[in-house]
Amino acid sequence: MKKIIIFLVLMSTGIINAQKHIVVAFAVGKTSCQYSTDTDLGYQIYTGNSSSSANKSARDRVKRDYPNLIRVSVEQNGWKAEKGNHLVIIEVKTKYQGCDKYTYGAGFGFNKTEALRNAKKSLGMRNWNWVESKHGYKQVHYRSY
Repeated sequence: MKKIIIFLVLMSTGIINAQKHIVVAFAVGKTSCQYSTDTDLGYQIYTGNSSSSANKSARDRVKRDYPNLIRVSVEQNGWKAEKGNHLVIIEVKTKYQGCDKYTYGAGFGFNKTEALRNAKKSLGMRNWNWVESKHGYKQVHYRSY
């Protein structure tokens, strides 16, 4: 009887502590103006129990939903979900050589504030022209998984 109880406690602890792998796949395409530049077309979020399957599923979904994309850019909460399970996605519209350019940033954290801070870092790395005080941003997604 003791063996069964110990096994159930260990098993339930593992289930409670299981981390979700969260993957955000961004569809990147070209603007339609004269000076064609890369722009984000949209994104897909996928969660799963394995980082590789979540990554593949998110990539497949974004390719299906955005057939004109030129590449997929991926952000994830780590191989063992070590970046936290709060996700914030922000968006900005900037001008580049007269063209509208849309960029998303995804951030993970152990709370919303940390996830937003990391989303801003992500946005800055994905769009070097972005300056928060000049362009601002719009939060388009928040969720704790």
